[in-house]
Amino acid sequence: MPNKAILLIPTIVIFFVITSCSIFETREPESPIGTGGVFILPTTPSIVVENFINSFSSKNPDNYYNCFSSEKYIFHPTAEVAARYPSLFANWHSKNERQYMVANCAALEKESNPYLQFETSVFDFISTDSAVLITNYTIFCNVIDNSIPDNYSGRMILTIIPDKSGLWSISSFQDFQSEFDTLKNTWSQLKAYFSN
Repeated sequence: MPNKAILLIPTIVIFFVITSCSIFETREPESPIGTGGVFILPTTPSIVVENFINSFSSKNPDNYYNCFSSEKYIFHPTAEVAARYPSLFANWHSKNERQYMVANCAALEKESNPYLQFETSVFDFISTDSAVLITNYTIFCNVIDNSIPDNYSGRMILTIIPDKSGLWSISSFQDFQSEFDTLKNTWSQLKAYFSN
């Protein structure tokens, strides 16, 4: 009889461990960064703009990164931000854009998607080897950290060029503070917040 009791004790202990802890309970999966949105093959400058807005709004750093030229990309921050962070944007390239986007997405409220709107998507200049879009933009990011603003706006000049395969990408992004904007929070400032 004692042998049966000895065998029964481990069974009872295992039963209580399994029923008392929650290791087998299902939980809500976290939303992964970088899986939302659709990336369309950028065969025209207009598709680049569409991909750019969609990748930002769907929190997809990979699609966002793919909007930029990996060979010839230059970012020109606003004069104010360039003066405040002189070394930050000195060698800014497409990989920095991806790093910033990953950090920005990670800092957002869990169920929140950022919002990006262009005032126009009509190109000011377009030819067989480049296209230029000049537009005002508005950004809303619901950031967890209350010390970082949620709203940004400004004026941008995007230069988009084709590569050897004929696919287009952003080669230059110039950011300006809008003369009518009282917020003074531009995309350059947003990038500076999440550049580390």
